[in-house]
Amino acid sequence: MSTPLTESQLLFRLQDFYGAEQDASKIGDHEFAQECADIVSVIREVQAWRQASANPVAWRCDSGSIANQRVVTVSSVVADSWVAKGMEVTPLYVKPQPRPIVPTFDEWLESRGSKPLGWVRDVMRESYEACRAAMLNGDKS
Repeated sequence: MSTPLTESQLLFRLQDFYGAEQDASKIGDHEFAQECADIVSVIREVQAWRQASANPVAWRCDSGSIANQRVVTVSSVVADSWVAKGMEVTPLYVKPQPRPIVPTFDEWLESRGSKPLGWVRDVMRESYEACRAAMLNGDKS
């Protein structure tokens, strides 16, 4: 599968096909104008889908007295009030959000069964987090 287009690439193509549609209409090439209009519609639909799927549609309470009741809200105000009360809240999306494939320091330690203490743990964490950040950012830091 190819790499998804960035938002700026989509915008460029949207402007390009919209302009081509206008030009084709002016010279009477209605078939090409319609094809360009269809592509413009698809690009706008992709932009709308990305925008909608980037924001949570609901929130689940994962701690506190209501956690065992599997409580979910569609109100960001309610979710914020749960957070203010110290509860753990998980945002829920239309589509699953990508998860990092590189484990956190604590996950890595747990998987290795290692339990360093004090400054050794601090040095290990600092080194691991620097390497993890480089891996997740493609070393663009």
